[in-house]
Amino acid sequence: MRKRIAIGVLLVVAAVQLAVPALMVQGRERTLREGEAFRFRTQPVDPYDAFRGRYVALSAEQFTINSDMPMKKRGGRERVYASLTTEADGYGAVSSVSRDAPTTGAYIRATVWRVGDGNVLVRLPLERFYLPEDEAPAAEAAYRTANSRGARAADIVVRVRKGDAVIEDLLIEGTPIREWLKQQQTEALP
Repeated sequence: MRKRIAIGVLLVVAAVQLAVPALMVQGRERTLREGEAFRFRTQPVDPYDAFRGRYVALSAEQFTINSDMPMKKRGGRERVYASLTTEADGYGAVSSVSRDAPTTGAYIRATVWRVGDGNVLVRLPLERFYLPEDEAPAAEAAYRTANSRGARAADIVVRVRKGDAVIEDLLIEGTPIREWLKQQQTEALP
């Protein structure tokens, strides 16, 4: 009897261990399918994660907005919900921040710092764009080159759904990164 109970407990634990990552992946895939798309400007950083593999390290544009929301932590950073909007130039921006999830519109969980005069600095958690091992180094090089030209020529397309944000693509001069890399390889051939 004890042997059956032990096997039953082991099977339940194994099922839970498989279900948790599967649900996380399913949530990200659903956000990519159903989420609202926003485009943000970026800056370069350095890339590798021993557990998740190669990626292009990103630093999405930070926003300073006017907010009279009192900070809970004095002098520190605080987690909030950042409501998003699309500006006239087609890029995403933060329109407001709150401690509670908005009931309408697109929003992302973000971090804010008080900067004074009723303003806060909002940082969005858009830092890693994962690619297959063989594509990531070339993508990282293209991203760094594009950003070193002075005119920030690299952007990200982000899908947002119920507070979740997933980077859908990295654009170099408006071209998706995989297409950009193929074009560069074709141009390099004799």
